[in-house]
Amino acid sequence: MQLTTPNQSYAGEAIYVGIDVHKRTYTIAVRMKQQEVKRWTTETNPVKLAEQLKQMFAGAEIHSAYERDFRAMCISLA
Repeated sequence: MQLTTPNQSYAGEAIYVGIDVHKRTYTIAVRMKQQEVKRWTTETNPVKLAEQLKQMFAGAEIHSAYERDFRAMCISLA
């Protein structure tokens, strides 16, 4: 699996983010050009997740999907 690197440019690229929502964590999978480029787990905090995505994939057009759940509703507001 190819992982992201700090020097990789995502400007103008479309990335697709899948978010598995749990009570205390999110598990994130990111795909680009039909390949998974990154996967990680982070605390359940939509603002922090948005910051992480913007930092890791600066300049990318970010598309996301998450399971429909009462805990996930705040993600769409971040």
